Amino acid sequence: PDTPDAPDAPKVDYVSPDKDPGDYIYAAYQLSPSNNQVQITDTLGGSDYADYYSFTLDNTAKVSINLSGLDGDVDLLLKDSFGHTLIHEWAWGNVDLDLSGILNADEKYFIVTDSWDNKSTGYKLSINFNDGIDFDTPNVPGTPTNPEPPAAPAPATPSGLSLIHI
Repeated sequence: PDTPDAPDAPKVDYVSPDKDPGDYIYAAYQLSPSNNQVQITDTLGGSDYADYYSFTLDNTAKVSINLSGLDGDVDLLLKDSFGHTLIHEWAWGNVDLDLSGILNADEKYFIVTDSWDNKSTGYKLSINFNDGIDFDTPNVPGTPTNPEPPAAPAPATPSGLSLIHI
């Protein structure tokens, strides 16, 4: 259940930025993944052709991002702390976009909504920070582990061969 009244509903941080997130990396709007889900509503168009959002994870985790509610053609990008594009999702027209990846702890990442046609559009950006699952901690349900390699099988004795004692 995603309704705020449901007792087991995930905690969602609803954000309507009080200042423009900025159209370059140094003006990014800082997000806090303390709530496992963040939902942002904002607009693009005219001279506001891109919005940058930044975040840093406490734990290595799978992060899923959805961009929806578009009237214009907007691309969705995930960049690393140097501004290099890690994932670029796009489609012609006002199509919802999704991207996800396992991101490292203690590294800064940037989410970019980039208007391709500069048409005025609202959007909803939904981010799931994987419910806080820590990929660095073994034995947590749902967490990938690094299992021990299987033991090497004992050498087989070829059929018809017996040990010869001298």
